[in-house]
Amino acid sequence: MPSKYEEFTEKVESNLKSNLNATKFYINFKYNSKQHRRFLNYAEKDWDKRTRVSKAKLELQQFRQHIENSNDSISDSSTLDQIAEVYFKNRTPSNWTEELQAIYKLHIKPKLGKKRIGNIKSVHIDSLAAAMRKKGLTKQTENGCSARTIKKVTVECLRPILQYAFDNDIILKIPKIVPPKKDSTKKTVMDAPDKFVLLYKLIMDEYKNDPFYRALFLFALYARRLNEILTLQWSDIDLDNRRFIVRANNNKIGKDQLYHLPEPIFTALKESKTNNTLVFPSPTTGKKMSSPKWQLKKLKEKSKIPELTMHYFRHIAASTLASAGANNNLMSTALGHSDMQTVSKHYATMDGLTITMQTNNILTSLID
Repeated sequence: MPSKYEEFTEKVESNLKSNLNATKFYINFKYNSKQHRRFLNYAEKDWDKRTRVSKAKLELQQFRQHIENSNDSISDSSTLDQIAEVYFKNRTPSNWTEELQAIYKLHIKPKLGKKRIGNIKSVHIDSLAAAMRKKGLTKQTENGCSARTIKKVTVECLRPILQYAFDNDIILKIPKIVPPKKDSTKKTVMDAPDKFVLLYKLIMDEYKNDPFYRALFLFALYARRLNEILTLQWSDIDLDNRRFIVRANNNKIGKDQLYHLPEPIFTALKESKTNNTLVFPSPTTGKKMSSPKWQLKKLKEKSKIPELTMHYFRHIAASTLASAGANNNLMSTALGHSDMQTVSKHYATMDGLTITMQTNNILTSLID
C-alpha cells in the first residue's frame, strides 16, 4: 500500500515539501521532542505556483508559532484521545457536549483512543460499529446496541472530532462513516392508552405525599426527555401562566422551547417548590441527578411493565396520542423532535406552547 507521504518529493525549504506540481504541501518538524505534521491542499485554489509556495511557507511559519505558543500541540501523529481532548476543550459548553464526552469515554476511547489520528481508517470505525452490534456495555444492551446508539457514537460523536482534525489540516481526508440502517423492528407500545392511564394512576397514588417524584414522573409520562426534566430550573417554570421553557442547550432542537404545563404537573410543582435552583436536584447531593433508577425500578415492578424506562414513557405518550388521532406534525412539536421541516411547513404559526396545550388535553382526557 503506498504511503500517504510518498507524493511529497520536492523540497521547498526545511520542514516543507510539495508534490510535483506544487498543489499539495507537507509540513513536518519536531518541537519539544514531538513530531508535528500538517497537510495543505491547494489543488482547487485559483493561484499560480509562486502564490501556492508563498502561502505554504506562511502556513509553516504560522503553524510553528502556534505550536510553540500553545498547549494544543496536535498533529497527525497525535492520538485520537489527544485530538478529542482539544476538540472538547474548544467546543461550546452544554449538556449535549457533556453527553458527547461521556459517549466518547464509554464507547470510542477503549477501542480507538490510542490510535494515531492519521492511521484511523473506515475499517476501524466499521469494526467499532460491528462490536457494538454484537454486545453493548450495559444489561439493557448486552445483546447489542441499537442502530440509534451506534449512529450517536459514530456519526454524532466521532465524525465531528475527525472533522475537527481535517479542518485543522491534521488529516488529508475524513474516513468514510456509513450511518447504520435503522432497526428493522420499530419499538411499538401495545395498548398504549391503557398503559398511560395505569402509570398515571400509579404515579398519583405512589407519590401522593411526595410531589417531587410525582412531578418528575408526570413530566416523563407527558413525553419530556430525561435530560430535559433533570436540567429544569425553577427560573424556567412560569406557574402563573402554566408554562415552562426547555432551554436550547438542554434539548435536541438547539433553541428554547416553550411548553404548556398540564394540571397534574402544575399542582405537583406548586407543592414541591424549593429554594434550590434545580427543580429536580439529587436528594443526596443537591446537584443534578443522574437518574431516578430506584424509584423507576419500583414503578416498573408495580406496573408490571418490565420494559419500562424513562425513555419508554415517551413511546407510551406518542402511541397514545397516535391512537387518539393526533397527526405526526402535532406530535413532532409536542415531543420536541429535532426534524422540524414538516411542522414548519404545515404549522408555521404554531409553537410548542400552543401545541402542547392541545396534546396535553388529549392525554388528560383519558384520565378524566
